[in-house]
Amino acid sequence: MRHAAAAGSWCLPRQPAAEHLPASTARPGSGRAVIADLIAGAAALARPLVEESQFAPGPEGPAGASFAMLHGLYWLLANLAFRQPMLVAVDDLHWADEASLRWIAYLAPRIDGLPLLLALATRPPEQSPEPGVLAQILSDPTDVRHRP
Repeated sequence: MRHAAAAGSWCLPRQPAAEHLPASTARPGSGRAVIADLIAGAAALARPLVEESQFAPGPEGPAGASFAMLHGLYWLLANLAFRQPMLVAVDDLHWADEASLRWIAYLAPRIDGLPLLLALATRPPEQSPEPGVLAQILSDPTDVRHRP
């Protein structure tokens, strides 16, 4: 996501994500061990976002973002959520870049059963530079909507 998260939260910034893991995931003297636990299994597919040596910043984020990367990010978030319940809050979703919207579109239908709340605030898809992906996210018939 392009926008900075509130203090005490974490986001997917344009720099190595390991620097942004919540303090509650850390154990004294075991930062690398915690990261290794979080990117175990299918979450290892997101390793390029976590390890600085593999991160290639640019306007589109890391090179080679793909289904595998989306799946890895899902498992990274799932691993965090299983450590402690999580809230993922995104304001102004209609301004998100395509890669971020694609991750939200991948994540949303898969969170059932996770200790995770996905809270999205957005304007109608026609006000987005990526109306098709945003419309896909908003088309889920099982979501709960609150309108002003």
